[in-house]
Amino acid sequence: MDDLVSLIDTLELRDPLIMMGCSMGDGLAMDFALAQPARVRALIMIGSAPSGLELDVSTPPKFAEAEKAFEAGDLDRVAEIETQIWFDGTGRTPEQVNPVMRKLCYEMNRQALSHEVKQLGKRLPNAETPAFDRLTDLNIPVLVIVGAHDTPYILAAADYMTEKIPLARKVLIEDAAHLPNMDQPQEFREIVTTFLKSLPG
Repeated sequence: MDDLVSLIDTLELRDPLIMMGCSMGDGLAMDFALAQPARVRALIMIGSAPSGLELDVSTPPKFAEAEKAFEAGDLDRVAEIETQIWFDGTGRTPEQVNPVMRKLCYEMNRQALSHEVKQLGKRLPNAETPAFDRLTDLNIPVLVIVGAHDTPYILAAADYMTEKIPLARKVLIEDAAHLPNMDQPQEFREIVTTFLKSLPG
C-alpha cells in the first residue's frame, strides 16, 4: 500500500482517481480506496476479489497440477497449466481462444515464474485490515467486470462485491475468462467507456 501511495504522489496524479486493475492489482486498488476514500472517484474491478475474502467454492483440479509441476521445477508446464486456468478458463479449449493473446499470456506468466523461482521480491499484504467486510464503506461507483469462464471463486467474488457495495454494477463477458481485457478487447473497451461516461461530472 505504501508503495502505491508513493507512486501516485511521485507521478503527481490528480485526485480523485479512477482506478482500474486486474486480479490482485484491483484488490490493491480497493484497499487504497478504503484507506483514502477522498482520493478515489471510482473503481473498475476486473476478475478480482476484495482482500481477505474466503468463499466455500470448488477449486479447479488444475491448480494442484500446476503446484505439482512447480515443485518438479517444470516451469514450462506450470505456465501452460496456468494459461489454461486463467486464459482458456473453464469450459473452453486452447483452440477456442485468440491464439495471439493466449501466447502473450503464456509468455508473460512464464517470465513471472522465472522471477518467482529466483525469489525476487516479496508479496506483502495490501492493508492491515482486509476489505471483504468493509465493502459497505465504499460509497463510490464500482464496475465489476468478470468473464463467464473464470474460476468459481472469482465468479462468486463478483457476486459478493455486487451485493455488498452500494453503488456496484456487474458486467459479465460471456466469451472470456480471467483476462477479459486481453480476451475480448473491443467488448471490454466498450464496457469501460460506457461506465466512464456514466460517472457524474
